[in-house]
Amino acid sequence: MTTFSTIQQAINSQACGSVCLLNIYTHLGKNKSLEQILQDLNITNNDITYLPQLARHLTNNKVKNVILSSNSYNIAPDWIGKTKKEIIENLKSWLVFNQNDNWRQNALFLLFYLQEGGNIETVNISTKLMDKYLNNGYLFLCCIEESWLWGKRKLAGKAEYNSIKGHARGHFVLVYGQKDNQYQISDPYPTGIDNRERLYSIQKDQLLVSILIWQPEILAVKSYLS
Repeated sequence: MTTFSTIQQAINSQACGSVCLLNIYTHLGKNKSLEQILQDLNITNNDITYLPQLARHLTNNKVKNVILSSNSYNIAPDWIGKTKKEIIENLKSWLVFNQNDNWRQNALFLLFYLQEGGNIETVNISTKLMDKYLNNGYLFLCCIEESWLWGKRKLAGKAEYNSIKGHARGHFVLVYGQKDNQYQISDPYPTGIDNRERLYSIQKDQLLVSILIWQPEILAVKSYLS
């Protein structure tokens, strides 16, 4: 793909994940609005979203997808090779014994996603793996660490940057293609940064690091309707 949908979120919103969904649906020709997506997810513009939560929405709207996970916070390494049914039962047990874990909400949405027909593959995420999926007609929804991608630490709630006052944060972007040693990004946040707003390219290793820093899993989404 040479271009992609670039609908943007409000500067002071937390809607990057929801707007990424909107950009996917727009690309696929599905008639969705941001208001409808927020209503489906039972959230507002100011609520954060989780990757399995967004994957669940795509599954419920009959968009083929799979979570590619190196996320040992939720999927134990010795669960590799287990059936989906076994993973579901293990997640249920994990949720009971980890009531206060920081990854509990993500795990809860992952459980719902798998119960409703979603799929997960435990893999070693690499640029080689990502290239393979892109070449097979997928795009990626990723929750990256934004400052590593943008080269600047952002202040909360505004498109302003400061290396002392700003912070590392999670942010959803879409990867819709590749060219040479770069991935092509659709970024929903109006950054105001040259070459880091709407559609831009990023070195493959730089994107990979930004994924592994924050949330070591990606959602591979079929880029056309079958």
